[in-house]
Amino acid sequence: MVPPGGLPTRPEPGPPVASPPVTANDLAEPIEAIPVETTAVSPLMTLVAWVAVVVALAGITFWVWTRWIDPPVGGTIDRYVKGGGVVFENPAAEFRVTMPTHYETSTGTNPWGQIVTVSDNPGGGYGFAVTKTPQPASALESFDVALNRLAGQMAADRHAEIVHQIPPTPLGGIGTRTS
Repeated sequence: MVPPGGLPTRPEPGPPVASPPVTANDLAEPIEAIPVETTAVSPLMTLVAWVAVVVALAGITFWVWTRWIDPPVGGTIDRYVKGGGVVFENPAAEFRVTMPTHYETSTGTNPWGQIVTVSDNPGGGYGFAVTKTPQPASALESFDVALNRLAGQMAADRHAEIVHQIPPTPLGGIGTRTS
């Protein structure tokens, strides 16, 4: 105990603790030496080893990059834009379309015939679909009005003005308009 106003003191250390003596008759086995090669390494083998390390790291980096960081969905779309893809063609459906990868089809009917939808989802948030819906013969009568309305809306959305229009021309059941 420290009396009030006194300084704490440390107890006197006891005698030093000694380790027991080690004798050669201990029961423990000595550790066997690990052989270490002391011959010189060939510079060619060193080069081959480093090339193998670099190739392995490049392969791992490429695999991680193409699987997790930047998957090649853009490459699929790029090939599609340049004319690649898988062709859907069906005489009964009366149309042909090229999709980026594999396509799925679905069908339905309306009073004028069979509705066919061809869709593809190559990944990366991309989706493609083409639907052929039969229309009555009178559908082209309102086609001009619908195109004018849509072209006017598109121009207004972009704060543009339509200066000249050519009447739509049906081409093999397809209506087109050039402005």
